Amino acid sequence: MIAKYLADHAVTLSMATLARRLVTIGMAHTTQGLTSPVNSELVRLVFRGVRHRHGRRQRQMTPVMPRDLLAMIGCHDESLRAQRDRALLLIGFAGAFRRSELVAINCNDFERVTDSKRPSSPLPCDRRPAS
Repeated sequence: MIAKYLADHAVTLSMATLARRLVTIGMAHTTQGLTSPVNSELVRLVFRGVRHRHGRRQRQMTPVMPRDLLAMIGCHDESLRAQRDRALLLIGFAGAFRRSELVAINCNDFERVTDSKRPSSPLPCDRRPAS
């Protein structure tokens, strides 16, 4: 059944989406104490074939350059939403955060520092997204 699902959706879904769904199906079975059908030889062979036939390189985004960032934050809107957006852009750029890391930041992750001589790193430096 899962092998048929992979074959049916090979053209319409990306390989990353299919792989994510396989992991989800496997985890759903495992958490209920069932054997995961994802680990079957048939599913592995079909997934390998789909990747070989329909797989393509993941689309790479071009990085934001400092002049682009300055243009993005240069708007004169002083609304709360605009201030939030500028702060997210600057924090994301300065920390080189992934999207998942940026949206996982909470107000409690920040520390107000008044003494500029004291180094402070309020944000986690590892790449694990917060849960």
